[in-house]
Amino acid sequence: MLKLKTIILVFFAVSYCYSWPVYYPSTFLFQNNPYLYYVDNNNLQINSYIRSCLQYFSYDRLTRHVSYNFLTCNGHYLTKINYKIRILNGRIELLKSILIQYDGPNRQLQMICDSMINYCYHYFRSFYLRYGLYLKLKIYCGTSDDESITKINVTPYIDYVDANNWAIKFDVNTGEVLNDPLICRINLHELTHLFGLEDAYYDHHCPNRQLQSYYNLMTNPWTQEYLELTFNQIEKILYPLCNDR
Repeated sequence: MLKLKTIILVFFAVSYCYSWPVYYPSTFLFQNNPYLYYVDNNNLQINSYIRSCLQYFSYDRLTRHVSYNFLTCNGHYLTKINYKIRILNGRIELLKSILIQYDGPNRQLQMICDSMINYCYHYFRSFYLRYGLYLKLKIYCGTSDDESITKINVTPYIDYVDANNWAIKFDVNTGEVLNDPLICRINLHELTHLFGLEDAYYDHHCPNRQLQSYYNLMTNPWTQEYLELTFNQIEKILYPLCNDR
């Protein structure tokens, strides 16, 4: 594996009228090195799978658009899956666009977006980077009729979250948004639903559900600091690209 020589981290944010989504790009720029990946999850099966995928598709700018409707829990819940997988500069990228919506003052919506971009997004990227996957999440705020962008409502009631309803936490006295690692873990769990993964905790309403360990992201993001995914879960996310040979 060639070593990464140059990393340039560019962050910039533009905030203005909410009549159109506000776009906060945040992008890693890497020197063009073949077979560039980074993993520290100690799962040799995942490491081998990522390496094999990169070596087989050795050319850049290969993109797969993944789009389907996903029924979970015996068909009770419908999730629309819409993302892209791309090989670029010797790495595997997950590309996803979301639109943050909030039924409240624009001031709070802007704070929610700032927290999601400047706090939780770092957590999201770090998690996927452990599996050699570079998450590129475009986050918009406000309103849009673009059907390719997944609409995400935010709520302070964390017991009522799902793939399209994410959590947020406010200071009860000031109304300010609080940056809370728990909120990031919950929203990472919900984001990963949008890449096609099901819940993995026990639910008597879903007897056919495949259960995972207590430390799995799709089992228990509420109490665990260190979360993980299995090989089968990583493979499900990347299957449209890495298994298309």
